[in-house]
Amino acid sequence: MNCDLCNVLIGPADVHRVSNGEFKTIVDQGYDPYARGRMPVLATDFLVSLTGTEAALSGWRQMVARDTTDWGLCAACAADVDTFVAALPVPV
Repeated sequence: MNCDLCNVLIGPADVHRVSNGEFKTIVDQGYDPYARGRMPVLATDFLVSLTGTEAALSGWRQMVARDTTDWGLCAACAADVDTFVAALPVPV
C-alpha cells in the first residue's frame, strides 16, 4: 500500500492507521500537508499550478471531509501528524 499523504510505498506491518474521524478533526484544526512538505512534490506543483495554493488545499480538505475510510500513513507522515497535534493548544 501507499501512504495516504506522501504516497511512499509501505508494507502492511509499517502502516500507521489514523481513524477517519480523528484525521478529519486534525485537518479541521489546521493540518496542511502542503505547507508541511508531506504531499509529493510533483502532485503539489501540478495542483498548485492549476488551481493556486489555497484552492489546492481547499480541494484536499473537501476530499478529506468526504472520505469514509481510515488513513494509512508511513512513519514519517504519522510522526508529522503527531508533531502537529502535540503543538495544538488543546491536543486532539
